[in-house]
Parts: sequence; C-alpha cells; structure tokens
Amino acid sequence: MMVPVMAATLSAQSPRFVPGEVIAKFVPGSEASAAVARAAEREPLDLTGLEPIAHRLGEAVGVPLRPVRLNSGYFCVLSVDARQLGERLLRRLESRQRVERVELVPDTAAITLSVAFSAGGEESRMGPARLVASLERELGLPLKGEVLRNGRLALQVNLEALTLSLVERLKALPDVESVQPNFLLKRFMR
Repeated sequence: MMVPVMAATLSAQSPRFVPGEVIAKFVPGSEASAAVARAAEREPLDLTGLEPIAHRLGEAVGVPLRPVRLNSGYFCVLSVDARQLGERLLRRLESRQRVERVELVPDTAAITLSVAFSAGGEESRMGPARLVASLERELGLPLKGEVLRNGRLALQVNLEALTLSLVERLKALPDVESVQPNFLLKRFMR
C-alpha cells in the first residue's frame, strides 16, 4: 500500500520548518560528502566524523552548527548549536561597555538572554525596537526583544529568520550542493 506524503497546512504562527535546522547535501567527491558516506555506513549511526565538517561550515557562516542525523540520499541535517551560540552572545554582550549584567535564561526552547544596561546610557534612552535593531546589526543575527518589568531586555535569537539566513549563507559555500530548511511534513493515510 502506498502512503502519500503531503505538506500540512500549518497555522500562520507556526513555521513551515523546524527552526534552527537545515538539510544539506554536499558536492560529490568533497570531503563533506565522503564524511557523510562514511557515517551512513556505520551501524549504529555515528555522527562524530561529521562534527569537524559542521564546525567548519559553522565558522564559514558565522553560526555554530552540529550534525543531528542523516536522511536518505546522503542528506545531512544540521542544527544551530543553541548552547554554543547562546554562550557566544553572552560573551559578546558582556564585553559591551554599557552592559551592566547579562545572563542566559535557562530552560527555554529558544536562545534567550536577559540584559541589563547601565542607567543613563544610550541604550536606556532607545526604544526597544531601535535597541533590538541596533543589536541585530552589531551581532549579525536576527533578534527579537521585549522589555521586562525590571527594565531588563529579554533578547531572543529569531531562529525562524536565522534558519532562512543560514540556507542562503550555506548555499554560497563551494562544497554545498543544495540546502533547505528542514520542512515539516504530515502524513495522510487513505
């Protein structure tokens, strides 16, 4: 019996893909393609040989990546390394002169930081939208922000926008044959 697979209609608020994940196929004959083929031959599946490839790709696009699984056809699913990206943002924000305190918010599904700026500084006079736009430019990442009751800024990486940006950045690399977001599909049985 054949089981048709169709893309599901999702609500306007949910993304059509897994935020922070992309599916990449590498150019045949490249080091990355050979690493995927070696990983696919191992039983049980062992992705450790793909970690240096993901690290190199992450360095090239400015976002830490990690391999999470292989799909048929030697496609590699790469995910944003949320822990590493969160720590990188934490260090960058801590180094800002007018940041009084910054901390990673634990136990969230997203990469969220709580930032307190020095009183009277330029950041405290900016509106939240201008401040987030300024930090986006400085950090090179799509962000969302919300001012909390205590005057701190809850700053979150916009993983949906970052995923689409990653696709474009990875497409430009010479050993990447194709890349796309990890689209959500739903099965419908007849």
